[in-house]
Amino acid sequence: MSKENLEEDLHNPFAYCDKKYNLLLNHDINFDFRTEYPDICKKYARRLENYRVKIKSPTCFLRTVKDEEELRYIENHQDYIKRIIKKENNQNEIVFLIPQWLTMEQKIVFPSFELNIDSFHGESRERIRGMLDHNEDGKSFLY
Repeated sequence: MSKENLEEDLHNPFAYCDKKYNLLLNHDINFDFRTEYPDICKKYARRLENYRVKIKSPTCFLRTVKDEEELRYIENHQDYIKRIIKKENNQNEIVFLIPQWLTMEQKIVFPSFELNIDSFHGESRERIRGMLDHNEDGKSFLY
């Protein structure tokens, strides 16, 4: 998260985009990014280190697919995604949650479940957690 790679989001003064990694940083800025930057960097470094430790144990990643472009990317880069997910532990898995309005053009090798939702616009964690409440196959897989 180098400062030179960060660009302020034109629509949200409390959000920045890391242009190198295409990451949106929109949860940690309280008042002023410039003065909060050192503390935010420390927080992300700590989170990243914790993440690296945890994924050495079997981990199940959930990814809600946001649009057609992302779904095409998944379809066309399955080997790469699999290598990344299993790099630290061969038992790691990724499960894709695909909204009902998206249509797969080719089969993917990963577990996936259809979400019975009408739209997805970056809903809250609580809403995302509840997206499988009415999908019995998805609930059985995860629980």
